[in-house]
This record gives sequence, C-alpha cells and structure tokens, in this order.
Amino acid sequence: MKNKATAIITASALAIAFLLSACGEKSAAETPTPSTSPTTDVSPSPTADSKYPMVVDAKSSVKVDLNGDGMDDDVYYEPSTDGYSIGHLSVNGTDFTKALYDNGLYTDNLEPKYYCITDIDTSDKMLEIAIMDYGPSDDCVTHFFRYDGTALKYIGNISGLIISSFNDKSDLAFNGDGTISSYMRLGVVQTWFAKVNWKLSASGSFEPVPQDLYYPNSDTGCNVTTRVDITAYEKNDAASAKSTLTKGTALTFFATDNKEWLLAETKDKKQFWIHLDSEYGQDVETPSGYVSSIDSFDGLMIAD
Repeated sequence: MKNKATAIITASALAIAFLLSACGEKSAAETPTPSTSPTTDVSPSPTADSKYPMVVDAKSSVKVDLNGDGMDDDVYYEPSTDGYSIGHLSVNGTDFTKALYDNGLYTDNLEPKYYCITDIDTSDKMLEIAIMDYGPSDDCVTHFFRYDGTALKYIGNISGLIISSFNDKSDLAFNGDGTISSYMRLGVVQTWFAKVNWKLSASGSFEPVPQDLYYPNSDTGCNVTTRVDITAYEKNDAASAKSTLTKGTALTFFATDNKEWLLAETKDKKQFWIHLDSEYGQDVETPSGYVSSIDSFDGLMIAD
C-alpha cells in the first residue's frame, strides 16, 4: 500500500512546518490586531504521524491519500488575488470552490502563502485539507475540509491558525484522537477567550469539548473594579452563603462556567462566586437586582 502521504512540497515549507503559525499580526496598512486577540501558549504539535500537520505552499499541489482508499489524491489550492476568498481548491482536477461557498463556507482574509494537510484522528485513515483565515477583525480561524472520494465537504472551523506568514506562533495542537487543542471565545460578561479542546463530532462538525470551568488565557479584561455593590456567593450555588462586595473593590476573574457563574478573587486572595443572569450571562447580580456587566465593572474588554 502506498504511504499515507507523498508530498509535492517545497523544502522551505517543510523546514517551517512547525515553526511558523497562527493568529498573525498584520501591518498597520492591513487589519490591525485588536487588543482583544487571544494569547495562547499552545505550541505547534504534530499527531502521532510526524508528517502532520503538513504545510504546503499555496499555488502548489500535494499528493496525499485523503480518504484512506490507498490511492493518492492530487490537491491544489490558491487564494483569490484579493485574498478574501478561495481562488481554486481542487482534488484530482475537480474544482470544488463554488460548491463549498454554495453550501455555507464563508471566508474573509485568507493566509496568502500556505495551506495544510492534517490528520485529526489517526485511527480513521482520513486526512483533511486546512486553510487559514484571519477573519474580518483578526478573528482567526482554520477551515477544514474532507474528501470522500467524490465530493469535498466543509466540516467547519476552529479558532486560531495552524501557521501564519506574519509571526511564528501557533494556536492549534493536534492530539491525534479526534481532538484539537486551541481556544474559543467565551459568551459571558465581555470579550475574552479560554483554552479548549475541539472535537470532530459524529455529524462531521467541530464542537468544543464541554468543561465545568473555563479559564481565561490572558489578564486582559480579568482585572476589574466594581462600579456598584455586587452580590458575592461562597459557592457557585444560589443557596450558598452570600455577602456584598462594595463599590470600588478590585477583583481578578479566574474562571467561569460560561453560563451563569464567575469565580473571582480580591486583592487579599479571598475567592468567591458572582452570579450572572442565566439566559445571556451579561447581567450581574447585585443587592438591588441584575445590572449589565458594563455598568457593574470597570476594566472589561468589550470588542467585536
């Protein structure tokens, strides 16, 4: 049987396969990097098969067995000249670009120099095509595609980039078991991010692996001061003992369930829980009722 992949790839791309990466900072003439861009310490990590992720030069071909049938498939990718969309993405001479966009793919600011071949799950004999996208406001994502021998299917995206032309930092680590370590944007209180594992589900799309608590991966937005009196709970349980934090108290947010609780700490290292409205997670419980997070804390990061 042929090897799982025989790459037609430049030596320069191989040399940097695991050295360059992710949410690349652009020059001022391009989209500026917002202060809310997440920081991660996930290093580029291949799966058990050290060939992957394989970095390929855009506008060049690579031969790999995408669907595990023992036959190499010829993959070609190039972004459009304006960089907003895919110019060509073909397998074995069939261009799937139009079909992908017709079926819900959205791209905005594509990585100009590289694409990747990945192996998300080493047990399923499938490989994936990965294309990096900086997004409309540096909301960096990597798009993944699978080929079944006939059609190329878009299976979704994960926050962060495998590789970047703009810096040497990677956001994604491939665990080889169907999960990828990266980050996601949290949905409560403000604009912030936490490390998570993403899993390719049975339906063929990516979902974050649920966690009891999510830990923000940056101090940005975690150090705040109360603008009003805040109700503080001993536990993340509405029936637990509670007290009141007075206006002007300095806090650090440590974790959240991304639903209705924040774990916070005062300067004297006392920890407690803050309750959020359970529907949207944007209002904070106070002795006088629920108040919006932006009216409850100074120092939040609010951006899109």
